[in-house]
Amino acid sequence: ATERFATRLKSFYKDYYDHIIFTVNKGDAKVTYQTYLSEKIHQIFGNAFNTRINPDFYKYVEGEKLLGMYAASGDLKVLGNGLMELYKNFSEDLTKEGKIIAASMDVASIFLDEEDILSVMKGDFMIAFTSVKELEVQYTDYQYDGDVYLGPVKKTRKEITPMYVMTMTIGNAENLQKFIKLGNVLGGFKQLDGYYEIQEAGKVRNFFTIDNNVLIVSNDEELISKNLQKSRKKSVESRIQKLTQDNPMLVYINTQNIIDAILSNAKELSAEEKKDLLEMKKDLGEFQMTGPLLQGKTFNSEGTLYLNNKKENSLAALVRLFNRFVKERRTEYAKVETAVEEPADGKKKKKKKKEH
Repeated sequence: ATERFATRLKSFYKDYYDHIIFTVNKGDAKVTYQTYLSEKIHQIFGNAFNTRINPDFYKYVEGEKLLGMYAASGDLKVLGNGLMELYKNFSEDLTKEGKIIAASMDVASIFLDEEDILSVMKGDFMIAFTSVKELEVQYTDYQYDGDVYLGPVKKTRKEITPMYVMTMTIGNAENLQKFIKLGNVLGGFKQLDGYYEIQEAGKVRNFFTIDNNVLIVSNDEELISKNLQKSRKKSVESRIQKLTQDNPMLVYINTQNIIDAILSNAKELSAEEKKDLLEMKKDLGEFQMTGPLLQGKTFNSEGTLYLNNKKENSLAALVRLFNRFVKERRTEYAKVETAVEEPADGKKKKKKKKEH
């Protein structure tokens, strides 16, 4: 079995390898990632990323203070069938449990229509973090009466929270409604006026609705319940939108807006921390990563960190960023290692904390 597994693994991954190139230039630093596919992997996954996200997604995204976003599009049928084929091929040569799972998948395919399941959603997806707001969050407090444990109690408090909107294109609306109905019956969703609240989905309340064949999920109830497209003040910049039409995947981070959000909302920052953030804002521009684009049998992806100073070599800025990170870690480590006590005589003494 081990020899068969090794032979099969070799047949799948022969001539498959990755190549990473890191370059520092004036004004930016780039990472190029290339994946050279084997013949079999190319046959299975070569056509997986020929699609692009629905441009209508941007109708629901506020671009005025956009912090960052992740968008991706793929053919779910190609990806799903490819992953199942890989698993069945390799699991048969592993443990008894693996063989049982592989056989069970074959039996399940008799009762479940894989095509229908994989066609519920189109396969494009975007999540955008648009701002930060103070929201009411839920947390668990553990009550005691002296040494007697009374049990957990749900409480609420106000916290600064990143606001997000997630969008996906619906492939089969009828089948999606069946899943929503099941979730509603099981108590996973609570139906409200034209939208749903997702029950027990984290500290903050999360909601979803459907508009123009797009599933929209967000922690912004006002967006979901009333305004949708009407609430947007400013669209996401066209150059960013274009990146998601030229590439199947985009990671975008707006460093300037993130630092502004931290400075405006994190009241507990020390003067030194504020200084470091302002220096980072002076150095760093935005980050974007695109790909994977297929050229021949090679997937190409590229990540770029842009600097504000276009004349400076990016290596110097990266060194400054690394030094700040090391300094912060040392400061945090020192705080954990040493606690300052105030004894009765008013003199401070240092006490080692116990490690947990």
